[in-house]
Amino acid sequence: MDICQEKHLPVMFHTGTKHRESSPETMVELAKAHRRVTFIFAHMGGVNSHVMVDCVRRLDNVFLETSMSSPGFDAMHNAVKVLGNDRVL
Repeated sequence: MDICQEKHLPVMFHTGTKHRESSPETMVELAKAHRRVTFIFAHMGGVNSHVMVDCVRRLDNVFLETSMSSPGFDAMHNAVKVLGNDRVL
């Protein structure tokens, strides 16, 4: 994280499995601990996209990426509505 911060490089993480390592809560704690690093959370948290959107709404260093295995147009619409179109990729 220190190198990414120093070199202004974004970090992208897979999110959305049932494993704690990629849960919205775990990812948010990482982003909070490194507020000067830009994070991209892939898959918007997957089936937990509504939780992910709520968790990151106050973290301006987090962007959500929209690729999902099943179309989640309602989830994407909600993310844009809550976070703004500049934070949903």
